[in-house]
Amino acid sequence: MITHIQAGRRRLGKSSAGFTLVELMISMAVMVLLAGALFSVNFRLSSTWMLERRRQGVQQNFRFAADTMTGQIRAAMGVLQPADNTMTDVLEFDMAPSASSRVRIKFERYPVSASGPHWIVRTETPLAPDAGGNWVPSGPSSVPVPVTEELTTLTAVHFIRHGSRLIVVLVGEYEPSNSTRTVTYTTQTTVRVSVNLTGT
Repeated sequence: MITHIQAGRRRLGKSSAGFTLVELMISMAVMVLLAGALFSVNFRLSSTWMLERRRQGVQQNFRFAADTMTGQIRAAMGVLQPADNTMTDVLEFDMAPSASSRVRIKFERYPVSASGPHWIVRTETPLAPDAGGNWVPSGPSSVPVPVTEELTTLTAVHFIRHGSRLIVVLVGEYEPSNSTRTVTYTTQTTVRVSVNLTGT
């Protein structure tokens, strides 16, 4: 009987050679595992890429806000808030747009509430010299004007002063999935005149 089976196999020859059912099942299982691994890696890479894009977007918005404030901070005649070696959420300083005029500039986060979108706003108050030669507010403050676009991720703005150095710290949070990530952008500026103008 064995010789009969061997003879039958010889007659079939190479034309009917192929994979057995077990070989096909094993190769398909390996292919499914490889495809699953590739999709898993692709999904993780896509998630990481999206997370990085969101973080970069937040930092780009913060960089624009800091650059906008820095140009005006460099022209400050004197800083009212924060006092030396302190940190506040409000920056207030005097600036001289011309030789005969001064304005008081105030930067802060608006609205102050914790929820909702925020802006960094600039308020301007005109100043005039009084009888003693001190510059005092001479009119109402302007309506707060946003110096940034709406920043839904902005959670805090801090201003730190040490001598003539002023550090601006912007803190934001964003939620990539089920966790919250914090982004901080810090910039340092030197104020031309480090005179504290409190009381003038």
